[in-house]
Amino acid sequence: MSTREPPMPRPDPLAEAADLIRDVGRSTQHARRYRDLAVAVAEPILDRTLAIGSDLRRAARGRGPEPATAIAAAIAELRNLLARCEEAIDGIKTSSAYQEAVASFAAGAAERVAPLATAIFTDVIPYEPAGFLYWAVPLSNGRSGTHFLAPEEVAARLYVIAIEGFSAAIQPPELGGDETIRPVMLTDQHEGSESPFALAFEPHAIPAPVCRLEGSNVVLFYAERLAATFVVSCTANVNDEWWKARPDTYRQYLEELRDALSARALRAVIED
Repeated sequence: MSTREPPMPRPDPLAEAADLIRDVGRSTQHARRYRDLAVAVAEPILDRTLAIGSDLRRAARGRGPEPATAIAAAIAELRNLLARCEEAIDGIKTSSAYQEAVASFAAGAAERVAPLATAIFTDVIPYEPAGFLYWAVPLSNGRSGTHFLAPEEVAARLYVIAIEGFSAAIQPPELGGDETIRPVMLTDQHEGSESPFALAFEPHAIPAPVCRLEGSNVVLFYAERLAATFVVSCTANVNDEWWKARPDTYRQYLEELRDALSARALRAVIED
């Protein structure tokens, strides 16, 4: 009886090229986070990658140069583009400014990270807020049944936050940070589209300088955790379709939440 294994399938050059296009796109997305790379590296590499993708589609349809030759040339160039982009990112991460920011972030020294972040990250600028800064309170319970977490459960979670603070999101932001330096993301407006309730921090309560993403209302606090005094900002009206169809239910929920917060010495304010 033969014990020879079946022959391995031949690699698919088009599939390899598609994987490389995906990898280069992901790498340019990462490079775009860094001020020195966004225009000089990420944009031209992404533009060239998109052009190669168009060339490959033409080659696959039998147009232009001999398909196998065109695909092989595309794969070689894509590998080169990926290496260039990754090398540029590594250059940022080994720079003295980035290393200092990483060490300061790990030490919880947000006051040292903020000025470094404006030089490292794309569109990050110094910011001195004139009014409240907000963090939207998650309300979805992720279960069937009631549409949102019960007021008592929300109040209990906010009481823990009042004592311990809250952490930055697990996923790094598209701009303003990366996998190592993940700032707490705030806003300078409570629009209510994400949640009708938000923690509202007065500027003097934030324990270190903050930055802002230019052209947006996103405010960045460069620490793993924010622990500061807050009030709970509640919108008078809601955009959520479930609650808009049940206005009395929202008013009742709001009253129950305010009572539950008050029992824990937390103050709620209604924003018009």
